[in-house]
Amino acid sequence: MASNPGGTRSGVFVDHYPVLAIRKLAVEATDNGLLAPELAAGIARVKSAKSIGVRTGNWMSLKQAQAAPERAGHHDHQGAA
Repeated sequence: MASNPGGTRSGVFVDHYPVLAIRKLAVEATDNGLLAPELAAGIARVKSAKSIGVRTGNWMSLKQAQAAPERAGHHDHQGAA
């Protein structure tokens, strides 16, 4: 699965954002004297959770997903008994 620089959820890359944010916060806190360098080093060594499994099945492309409501006809089922 490739990373998507556009910011949409696309695979494993998105799962690393929280860990990267914590690491950056630890570095900034150390730079400002709020966190001991030893603690920041320990935080930097924490690994991300591994992604297990593979997406299977037929996944729609972006164009197919955008066209799906048009093909469905936008039926309103509120009046159905």
